[in-house]
Amino acid sequence: CEDAEITFSDVASTNQAWSWQIGSSFYVTENAEHIFNNPGEYEVILSVTGANNCMATTQQTVAIPTKLTVDFSSLRTCADQNTVFTNVTDDTTDPITDFNWDFGGSGSAITNPAIVVFPEPGTVHVTLTVATESGCEYPMTKPIVITPGPLAAFTANPNMGEAPLTIQFENNSLAANAFAWDFGDGSTTSALASPFNTYEVSGYYTVQLIAQDLQSCIDTTRQIITVLSPSEVNPPSPNPSSGAFTIEWEANEETKTQLVLVDAMGRVMRTFEVLANAGVNQY
Repeated sequence: CEDAEITFSDVASTNQAWSWQIGSSFYVTENAEHIFNNPGEYEVILSVTGANNCMATTQQTVAIPTKLTVDFSSLRTCADQNTVFTNVTDDTTDPITDFNWDFGGSGSAITNPAIVVFPEPGTVHVTLTVATESGCEYPMTKPIVITPGPLAAFTANPNMGEAPLTIQFENNSLAANAFAWDFGDGSTTSALASPFNTYEVSGYYTVQLIAQDLQSCIDTTRQIITVLSPSEVNPPSPNPSSGAFTIEWEANEETKTQLVLVDAMGRVMRTFEVLANAGVNQY
């Protein structure tokens, strides 16, 4: 392997003297240690002298592959997320056979891609060591910044009322740049930051917001929206009247109710809110 110390050994045990020629270098020890600084093919010649003073020579060609530049990418580098590490090394000259990941105290893996969960934000040093067909090993260490990730949050105005109910959702998420809304009614979704939705049918709806950041980290939050059936309102009594009169209506549960009084021409005379109780109410 390039830039790695390689040991050449005489496999015979009866020789008394040795002479190695490795490229342009010479050694006279039984075992020769040599570092190849460049890739290519090199001739290795060993001349030995036996106990009977006879000499013998053998020769081999050693191929040194081009040294790999190890690199890897990362996705979802946020705390408590499935962070994905992927090898992106160009191994055309010496194909990779094995991967060994060290996640700086948060575990290890031998797969590619590799998935790990970092429990808290901070900087971790991730090391990928690859082994190749030639038997060489190459390590690479990178500092990886683990962020807290996005925080999904929203308010609904109003969050309860009678059908048809139009609700404006105000997005209060932090550290996010993309959003996915599910309004819980089985048909409507949105990717807007702060959308609105109209609920035509009474019921309880779970609204879900997924917030995502630039690293594809996500956070999810949910709220319950209560849509009530329209109240049954009886005509004012007495009607017509030039003085006091009573309005009677029935509510499904305790809730704020808006009363709008109009005259015979359809003009709004007065609008006010009251707190209605479950059952029959009078005002």
